[in-house]
Amino acid sequence: MSLVIYLIGFAFIIGGIAWALVVSGVSTLHIMIVTVILIGIGHLGSALVRYRGFEKEGFEIIAGFDQDVERFRKTALLLPVLPMTALRDFVRERQVKLAILAVPVTVAQEVTNELVDCGIQAILNFAPTILQVPDGVVVNNVDLAIELENLSYFIR
Repeated sequence: MSLVIYLIGFAFIIGGIAWALVVSGVSTLHIMIVTVILIGIGHLGSALVRYRGFEKEGFEIIAGFDQDVERFRKTALLLPVLPMTALRDFVRERQVKLAILAVPVTVAQEVTNELVDCGIQAILNFAPTILQVPDGVVVNNVDLAIELENLSYFIR
């Protein structure tokens, strides 16, 4: 019986919130979508593009960038793959602030410098290196080898 009363009370509260939103002119709730670009559309980058978990958390990869866009013409990626020469204009026109970096370690710092120059403020880095960025730019490093090494300590 108390569960029924609780559920009725909960429904009443939710209904009241919905009524208040309608009265105040809010007819739909808007979920904020954060736009992201992906640099490097090799094996890892292609897998990240296909990963649906980003969408569930409110992130949308709106474009990929690579040095060799021709090799992606026959793949079934559901986003535009643009040349690196288009990066600066794309980021500025669309006011993108977040990038995923999935490039070889040999070019990671160079690409990072270009991202920072374009106005990118946060980078999810999959290159196995520590990137140097100015204050105000945040980098989160994902090193899959280190993650496996960490896990290996827990196996017998």
